[in-house]
Amino acid sequence: MLQVYGIVIACSKYKEYDAIIDLLTDRNVFPIWVRGAYKPNSKFIGYLPLLTRGKYEVYTGGYKYSKLRDAVIDNSLIPFYKSENTLVYYSLIKELFTLTFSPDITNRFFNVMNETIDESMNHIDLSYVTLNYIANLIRIIGYGLNVQNFENAVAIDFSNGCFADKEHFDEINMIYLEKNEVELIHDLFTYSQKEMSSRTNNVATNVKLIELLCDFIIFYNGIEIKSLDYLKYLESSLIVG
Repeated sequence: MLQVYGIVIACSKYKEYDAIIDLLTDRNVFPIWVRGAYKPNSKFIGYLPLLTRGKYEVYTGGYKYSKLRDAVIDNSLIPFYKSENTLVYYSLIKELFTLTFSPDITNRFFNVMNETIDESMNHIDLSYVTLNYIANLIRIIGYGLNVQNFENAVAIDFSNGCFADKEHFDEINMIYLEKNEVELIHDLFTYSQKEMSSRTNNVATNVKLIELLCDFIIFYNGIEIKSLDYLKYLESSLIVG
């Protein structure tokens, strides 16, 4: 018997009623076979949703995969399930993880996701939780912004990965920012995720900067972020809370 503490990052159906979940730990990704997961009234169904975190007790011998015996879950996804709007943040967090995850730095991804789950449980606005998450995701995957020249900055320059001042501002190739937005981006890329978790911020600003940082990832990675389309729809409809 083995106890594994981690976060569910993937779940796939296996055979008729079973599931295989991938548990992100601070060391690796640990696959677990959940027998009878999709049977009616299965107690295991609550252990499957992505971003579920807890201690999973497994049998380790004689099977292709470690087999789940039971689990103790220590978080709730209720904050994300409150409305269509909050579900967008859930989708965005999951999708960005899948698109950027590297097994070479599993511990860093675990730490970022672990803190994000803690923040969602501590009644922090989910738009800000998501913004803080994305900034730290960018930091660990190597696309970090140079934010040292922030004092006179009026825009962000993706091509050079830095801020631009008024003298060098190019409205075609750069994105104009308000002073408070410059300062927030500076802080997100200067202080730790945990240090920034105590900050409060305007939802509209959070959503704008979420889109900006996602566009930054797209610029460097050439990926499609499907959840971003719905976030932009919410913003255009003034439904961002």
